[in-house]
Amino acid sequence: MLFSGLENLILLLLSFYIIWKNKSSFFKRIFNDSLIVFCLTFSIVMAFAIAISTTNYGALVRFKIPILPFYLLFLIIMSNKKPNLNRV
Repeated sequence: MLFSGLENLILLLLSFYIIWKNKSSFFKRIFNDSLIVFCLTFSIVMAFAIAISTTNYGALVRFKIPILPFYLLFLIIMSNKKPNLNRV
């Protein structure tokens, strides 16, 4: 459980850092790129569905495995230095 907690802490800190770094254009970048919208929507909907239906905390660590690649892809795309806001 210690490693899972450290993993979640690192993801949380990385998420806050990327939001802080892109605070002026954060929502513009999200809604201008369909891949970002998909990754974020899939992660949030899947996380909500898993959290609402699972009572075993140990199982949450296993059930978050499908969420992590999409959430990490969202973070990687958002951490890009040059946002392309003119893209449709």
